[in-house]
Amino acid sequence: MAEAKTLQTGHVGLNVTDVDRSLAFYRAVFGFEVMAEGKEDDRRWAFLGRDNRMFVALWQQSAGSFPTDRPGLHHLSFQVETIDEVKATEEVLRRLGAEFSYDGVVPLDQLGPHRPVLSWCLFALALAVVAVLLLRQIRHVLTGRPDTHPGVVIPLLILLSVHVFAATYYTLAKQPGEFTGLRTRVDSMYFTVVTLATVGYGDITPQGQTARIVAILQILYSFVFLTAAGTALGQQLRSRVGRHTGDQAPPPPPRA
Repeated sequence: MAEAKTLQTGHVGLNVTDVDRSLAFYRAVFGFEVMAEGKEDDRRWAFLGRDNRMFVALWQQSAGSFPTDRPGLHHLSFQVETIDEVKATEEVLRRLGAEFSYDGVVPLDQLGPHRPVLSWCLFALALAVVAVLLLRQIRHVLTGRPDTHPGVVIPLLILLSVHVFAATYYTLAKQPGEFTGLRTRVDSMYFTVVTLATVGYGDITPQGQTARIVAILQILYSFVFLTAAGTALGQQLRSRVGRHTGDQAPPPPPRA
């Protein structure tokens, strides 16, 4: 353990069920590399960090050490083991909340930066499906099809597109250097709505190239599809109001 002591410059200690799985996770999300690893009393450990600084210490725990009422628990506990360098632990502590504590909350081994092809394909597929459905509803409005409900479907599709971009921003924020100020799901939803409204407050900014590309894509997507859908929705509402007003108008007086 002599080598391990030289690495303790301020880090977070984590008790985990699977060191290999946690290694893959922290490599993908934070870009950490293994600085040291080994076994102590049949308990495997690994120290992770970057730029010759240690950030995370992983300690293998047996399944029996975990609460039986929470079978999906991934991190049993975490604590600051040393505080010689507060900034060394700030990034990890900021991101080690409930969203990273349970496998059921964040799909660690399904989506994310360690599976970019699958993630981007799902992102593109979701936007394409929403766009096709929006165009279909717009066509229904223009043709005056009576057996449809664009007044309900269009707002739901717009809301769905907002959630797609919010989820994408939240995933990108896990990668170092992509966003500043975006830490939670509420932050991602807030940034999505602010971008949709073309209002910039400057509290959350995309810094990475990927994040900026997605922000540009959202602006273009909103300008083309959501604007057209909103215009069609307004036309639908005006048409219904006009018909309702015409139905309630009194009949013209009889001619003398």
